Amino acid sequence: MLRAATLASVAVSVACPLAADARPCSFYGMNPGAPVWGGAVFLDAEVAGAIAGAGAGAIRIDFRLDGAAEWDEAALGTYEGIVDAAVGARLEPLGLVAYEAVSGGQAEWNDDADGDGANDYVDRFASTAVALFERFGDRIKRWEIWNEPNCWSDPGYRDDPQAAGCTYVLPRVYAKILAEVRVRGGDALAAQGAIVVSGGLFAHDIGGSFSDATDYQDEVYAQGPWDWMEENLGRRYPWDVLGYHLYVQQGEAVSAETLAAYLDSVGGLADAWNDSSSLEVTEVGWRTAAVDADLQAANLTTTFQMMAAREDVERVYWFAWRDNPGANLLYGVVDADGNAKPSYDALAAASAGCGDEGPEPGVDSGPEPAIDAGTPGIDAGSEDGVDSGALADSGGALDGAPKSAPDDPGGCGCAAAGGGIETWQVILLAVGLAVRGRGI
Repeated sequence: MLRAATLASVAVSVACPLAADARPCSFYGMNPGAPVWGGAVFLDAEVAGAIAGAGAGAIRIDFRLDGAAEWDEAALGTYEGIVDAAVGARLEPLGLVAYEAVSGGQAEWNDDADGDGANDYVDRFASTAVALFERFGDRIKRWEIWNEPNCWSDPGYRDDPQAAGCTYVLPRVYAKILAEVRVRGGDALAAQGAIVVSGGLFAHDIGGSFSDATDYQDEVYAQGPWDWMEENLGRRYPWDVLGYHLYVQQGEAVSAETLAAYLDSVGGLADAWNDSSSLEVTEVGWRTAAVDADLQAANLTTTFQMMAAREDVERVYWFAWRDNPGANLLYGVVDADGNAKPSYDALAAASAGCGDEGPEPGVDSGPEPAIDAGTPGIDAGSEDGVDSGALADSGGALDGAPKSAPDDPGGCGCAAAGGGIETWQVILLAVGLAVRGRGI
């Protein structure tokens, strides 16, 4: 496909306000934190309504077992209420199915001694994803499979991928997961008019690197069963949209040119592999421990304006809704007490006059517990040309799936991933560092 974003056009788009009807409201997405934690629901009608009131039109919902062994009716019923709350607030859900949706850890999902990418975990994961498609597909039309598959915390991850840490999955295993999800879930997806977004690749600039995650994605392209899929399914790749996470210039004003360079790089790789998929930025953000609140707001404005001007970006999800001071995860557009930060108004301004009506309201159900301070935040690891010594010091990366200390209900809990050091330890270490002043 034509990648529509030259640096010149980006510069113009940031300098000039967007037309009010430039994007549908669903372009402006939000990461709300863990919907449920320790049995307590944190994404209810009140929170969903507040997120919609800030100008968001889409929401990323992480499906997590929350300590259950399987998706029984109790666990599914909890998510019925969560999804209905989101839809009732006219937020279009992006369902995230990742490692917290299936029991087992990194030692199991990267168990691939024979090199074919298949194992028991992959089988269980695909079956779980299809079951969730079938249960919630009347309300969820976009499904993201995995979260930051290139994220690791141990620089020796290639030698021992079963203890890589963070959410790293071998490229051939990840390719197999995606293929199995498409093969088994294709009928359900088609019947519901739903699409698959590949798990957001973690892109960053830790240590001054240009780490765009293309090395990992290149291996996915090279190692997947794509010839078989094209011959038997009539489509080469199992995803419809490529997921991407951007954590760059974390201690300074972000430039549209920098954002464009990352998007152009991953888009260029897709073009090279004859993949016409567009992009979905399922995480991007800055924390107000590394930049002040006004600069966070300015970076939000730059990000949404620049990406709204690109034809190859379908949606963008800000990271995150609410600050979590206990874990130094201050990415929110509201603070821990629910007070609006300048970025709240920036989001409202960016989405003002957006051009769709949102999904049909759903049934509002379930209790409405008080909002916790939890919110997502930091992760660990990517490879793309980053000095391994710097990564060992910084924990390898910054945002992502984990985003929570063990007692924090606002994240996704990378401890579930297994292997290496606990992600909350990576987070605390990374937060204490200031790589080139970025305060990762």
